[in-house]
Amino acid sequence: MIRIINIWKSFGTQTVLKGIHLHVKEKESVVICGPGGSGKTLLMKICQGLVRPDSGEVYIKNRNILQMSEDELMELRLDIGMLFQNYALFDSMTVAENIGFYLANHTRMESEAIRQHVTENLKMVHLHGSENLMPSELSGGMQKRVGIARALVHRPSIMFYDSPTDGLDPVTTDAIIDRMSDIKNSLNVTSLIISNDMNTAFRLGDRIALLCDGVIRTIEPPETMRMSRDPYVYQFIRGLGEGPLYQSVSP
Repeated sequence: MIRIINIWKSFGTQTVLKGIHLHVKEKESVVICGPGGSGKTLLMKICQGLVRPDSGEVYIKNRNILQMSEDELMELRLDIGMLFQNYALFDSMTVAENIGFYLANHTRMESEAIRQHVTENLKMVHLHGSENLMPSELSGGMQKRVGIARALVHRPSIMFYDSPTDGLDPVTTDAIIDRMSDIKNSLNVTSLIISNDMNTAFRLGDRIALLCDGVIRTIEPPETMRMSRDPYVYQFIRGLGEGPLYQSVSP
């Protein structure tokens, strides 16, 4: 479903991605974790055609997106949902208007059908009844769930989640994880998830990849990752201050 082949990306003299290889199979959930600044969000943007790499190939549904025209990319994105790290809700629109924005502006769907789709998606994230609230009236966790509902309103086959539980309290995090798990199981979507919360990674990932020093150091099922004695993996998943990560950072 998603194949990333030998992706390189530099900014000036700084090389961020150094030959990334990754394959996400259909209906699989892969979580990418790694130190801050390691290029996780950059890699996701490349997968959506928002940033061009210096070299390499990216295939979405067996099509090389780096060879597509802008019109072809726009058509492909109709089958992709995206949860942004900062929610990216329209402040001046209600919850219902945010979720229904795509349907109202990019389809010929009647307003009553849009309303039904909005209601259905809000039920999916356990926010039924919040249609008329403004984003400013929602907690961070509620805004995340509205973002998920908006990303799913057109029933994409691929979902990108950028840090879906960052900055949330443990109870809200658990609720978000439950919703994402329900969505994966009920809609059979293929998911690429960025998260440095290991509870999120272990619960949602069919496989977990560690991105550091510009490469995917390892990608394993959660149970294998837990038992890994690779020093980078061991340090990262346990949040240890000492180890090979961040060695160039002064204390």
